[in-house]
Amino acid sequence: MAWVYLIAAIRPVPSVSVLFFYLVSISLLVLTLKRIDIGVSYAVWTGVGTSLIAAIGILWFQEPATTLKVASLVLIIAGVVGLNLGGAVLAGQHDEWAEEVTAEQILQAIAA
Repeated sequence: MAWVYLIAAIRPVPSVSVLFFYLVSISLLVLTLKRIDIGVSYAVWTGVGTSLIAAIGILWFQEPATTLKVASLVLIIAGVVGLNLGGAVLAGQHDEWAEEVTAEQILQAIAA
């Protein structure tokens, strides 16, 4: 853990910047929780973060864009879109793809 203090001492601007942007990111996540379900907002938060970091790695650091890596990113984005479509039920926009399920229904399905 001492290496963290060493990096912060050698390069204080990037270290303070990272802490600042983490604080901003978490603050914005908390604000979104007032309007969006936690499952959807956290999925978007992590999905966007993961996709951006992977894209930065490919574009800036010349990491290989393998088929598996690209397919995984597509699945992450598809999962976030699916959660957003499922979240439309709570906003009053019912459709045939999104159906509210109670915890009791989930437990009954598991027990069956």
